[in-house]
Amino acid sequence: MIVVKSPAKFNINKSLEELLAHEYAHLALAHRVGHRHRPRWFDEGLAVLVSREWSWASNLTMSLSAVVGQFVPLEEIEMVNRFGAGKARLAYAESYLAVQYFFDEYGIKAVNLFVDSIAAGASIDNSLMASTGSNYADFETEFRVYLQSRFNLVTLITDMTYFWIALAVILIIGFFLKMRKKREYLRKWDEEEKMASTDFDYGDSDHPEQTDDDEPWRR
Repeated sequence: MIVVKSPAKFNINKSLEELLAHEYAHLALAHRVGHRHRPRWFDEGLAVLVSREWSWASNLTMSLSAVVGQFVPLEEIEMVNRFGAGKARLAYAESYLAVQYFFDEYGIKAVNLFVDSIAAGASIDNSLMASTGSNYADFETEFRVYLQSRFNLVTLITDMTYFWIALAVILIIGFFLKMRKKREYLRKWDEEEKMASTDFDYGDSDHPEQTDDDEPWRR
């Protein structure tokens, strides 16, 4: 039996559908390779690919990392559970891109050959060599070149532009919602005042009450 807790219980910013797809991808890959060790970047990257978790925020993370030149080496992603939040986000983004690069550059047959080699007991280095013709170090170098060509200062500026546009739209929407709420509050207040005024009897203006001045016999 598999128990999956709702993502609402955790601060992970995932829908239930994304969470289920992500975890199912892990299970499927583990079953495919006979639970042999597989690269963490491939495991996580495939899960992100299957669950379609890539977002604009991931793009921004990669652009920032490219500008400052701080990518996480693929082999280091094995320790992703020990990373801080920021580095972990970068590691997951890189993992997704590494798998996407694998598919785009070498094709699905090469990916299947890589997985089959791992299932057969081959090392990660030999599995990469059999499927791509490159060992681990060379694949990492190729991938790094790909990242540097895809993410740079231009993409960062573009991503930031989208960010400010999105922020402006959110602020404008928030302003109009606040104004509408304020108008609704004032309308209800006005209605309550009118109702309160009808509860007080001001008398008949055409026949005002008599005063002592109208009754001289009382003097």
